[in-house]
Amino acid sequence: VVEDGTDINYVRFNTGAGTERLRIDSSGNVGVNTTAPATLLHIKADSNSATDFPITIENAADTLDVGIGTYGLSNKVGTAQTSDFTMTIGDDLYLAADTVRLPDGADLIVQENDSTSNAVRLASDGNEGFLQVYRDGVQKVQIRGDGNNYIIDNNVGIGTTSPSASLHVNSGTVNLASIFESTDVTTQVSFKDTNQESQILVTDGETRISADINNENASSALTFRIDNTEAMRIGSNGNTSIGTTGTNRKLTVTGSSTSQGTIYAYTNEIHTGTDTSAHVSIRSDNASASGDVLHVRGDGSGNLLTIDKSGTEKLVVNSSGNVGIGTNSPNQDGFGSTSSVLTVKAPSSGGTGALELIGLANSSGDLMSAINFMSYALGNPAARITALRHTADDEASI
Repeated sequence: VVEDGTDINYVRFNTGAGTERLRIDSSGNVGVNTTAPATLLHIKADSNSATDFPITIENAADTLDVGIGTYGLSNKVGTAQTSDFTMTIGDDLYLAADTVRLPDGADLIVQENDSTSNAVRLASDGNEGFLQVYRDGVQKVQIRGDGNNYIIDNNVGIGTTSPSASLHVNSGTVNLASIFESTDVTTQVSFKDTNQESQILVTDGETRISADINNENASSALTFRIDNTEAMRIGSNGNTSIGTTGTNRKLTVTGSSTSQGTIYAYTNEIHTGTDTSAHVSIRSDNASASGDVLHVRGDGSGNLLTIDKSGTEKLVVNSSGNVGIGTNSPNQDGFGSTSSVLTVKAPSSGGTGALELIGLANSSGDLMSAINFMSYALGNPAARITALRHTADDEASI
């Protein structure tokens, strides 16, 4: 222990041939391996080596060391430091602190155990913080307070530890699994692949389903499937198909049942509509149209048309084209004949007759016949053809 002259400015500790090892200056600062301690405890390393840790803390069993060096901390003595302040932890690190503060722009980096590649990075930037997670040195996750957030090449599970898709939500016993909400009158969800983009949009009370919103695919369609089988299709031309996958008409319905009808319109309400407000209305308003308004075709033996009132057939057009009014057998005329084109049968009780024909005057005042009877002898001009016949037993035929 020496003092310098008559004025004692410091105390120093020497070893060997006067080599100074420790000094306490007049300010009370203690310097180890330095003659100018700048703080209460100032320790200087012997070299600038990255493996030089001037301070080592060792446990009693000599099984764990903590090295404190110029650029970092390490519990692996001999591990090289980097130019940044680093903390090399071989096992576990516990921070028993309420708050860990990082200055703006500083990073807290956790590196992979077997390399110097980043595993986790926690940083601050301006007025936000962000977390980045890496795999083999490649960033896969980013969560920012003010910026883009993403997860790459991994499934995300909410309510599940084994997600089977990019986003897998399991709400457990809560039936409402997710909500998509905006703060204005429109909310939309887009579905996009390399070929097209489609959307579900809700705006001001309207729910809109749009297929191929950018018209990228000429054959786009909106389809509905049940049990992995297509049930309905709306094509890019607006044509709708039910029970079939293609059509060139605005609506095509194909039935597949042998016992059930293909189209059924039903109401049990007190319906008062007429004309275009009828329960079923078919109308063509173009005066130049020359096509059929209603076309009925049946290739089997069933009736082409049946009009029923309260379970009783009132008008029938059978497969031969014969028309029956008040009878479902229009080809029977009472004489065993099967050649009648029109059969009108009177009600079984009451009524004024089976058929009432009324003649009216035209716009010129001429009386119009209620009915004209015309008989033709096909192939035999001399043949007699009955134009009108009364079938009562006690009357002669006309």
